[in-house]
Amino acid sequence: MTARNVSTELKTISNDLKTAKTTLASTRTELNSTKSVVADLTTKLNARTSEMVDIQTSEIVDIGKMPTSCADLEGMGHKLSGFFSVKGKKMMEMIYCNFNANQNEKEKWIGYVDVKSAPVNFHVMRNSLFSTEFKPIPFDLVQLNEGNAMKLASGIFTAPRPGTYFFSFAAVARLSDSAFHSYLNLNGNRIGSSFVLEESGPVSQYNPLTLQSTLNLKTGDQLWLTIVYSGKSSYLHDNEYHHTHFTGFMLDEEIVASL
Repeated sequence: MTARNVSTELKTISNDLKTAKTTLASTRTELNSTKSVVADLTTKLNARTSEMVDIQTSEIVDIGKMPTSCADLEGMGHKLSGFFSVKGKKMMEMIYCNFNANQNEKEKWIGYVDVKSAPVNFHVMRNSLFSTEFKPIPFDLVQLNEGNAMKLASGIFTAPRPGTYFFSFAAVARLSDSAFHSYLNLNGNRIGSSFVLEESGPVSQYNPLTLQSTLNLKTGDQLWLTIVYSGKSSYLHDNEYHHTHFTGFMLDEEIVASL
């Protein structure tokens, strides 16, 4: 290798070193800038965290009642916007509260909250025929009786709390004459009925009976089923296959009445 070639190679190496130094200096500058940005973000995050803690640990004020609005919640000390359950006229309700300043729509109603103080539902059946007219139909077997509102021996359902309830009755009627009626009774008053009719004699047949109803009940309201038929030997048919069913359950509870 000649002296000229060595000199050229050294110059190249020197230029590469200068370039590397320049790049390193630029990288150091960018790193310092990044450190500054990270430090600034850390300061802001710490400040925000402290603010959130102050908000969450701020004193909650007793306003002397259950909250019914965003104004009540704000008066209690809530500062973070969000969804809240509040006391409505009959049921619990969901609202959205915007506690930010200068907002035109501070409160938005979302809907009802399905809250029940306790479940109420039942499913009862018979396993033998029944022919007594005008008397509440008793039941022999219980599949479900959550809340114990349905009494098997008497066949009477007593509403434990105010609210909306659904009921369904299904049975098989054995006709020996022209007509067979089933009735739904509320506090002694007939409020629903189902019947089968056969005008061509002689009559000897089995027919299905169905009856459904959705009712708004008060605490203590009583509900039961009865049958009435023409002739002397008609009856509700049943055996070990359980053709007679009575079911009911609470759809919505007017829970505010018990608060």
